[in-house]
Amino acid sequence: VTGQVDAAVTIDTNGVAINHRVTKGIGSVVDEAVLDYIKELPDNWLPAIKDGQKVAVEIDFPIRYNFIKKGRK
Repeated sequence: VTGQVDAAVTIDTNGVAINHRVTKGIGSVVDEAVLDYIKELPDNWLPAIKDGQKVAVEIDFPIRYNFIKKGRK
């Protein structure tokens, strides 16, 4: 089984990762695993700056996977 799950997270004006979400999933345990994975991101980001002001930004993560089912011997 191969494919891609797209996820995103918002980095707020304090540099904290919030609003972790799957934006395009396959509706399975893989989506849940990707969400768990991005929730492990650190909360010590440098906030984005636009026109001298801190702004929240969204970061997209395309997570590609390739699962191989091994047979019994």
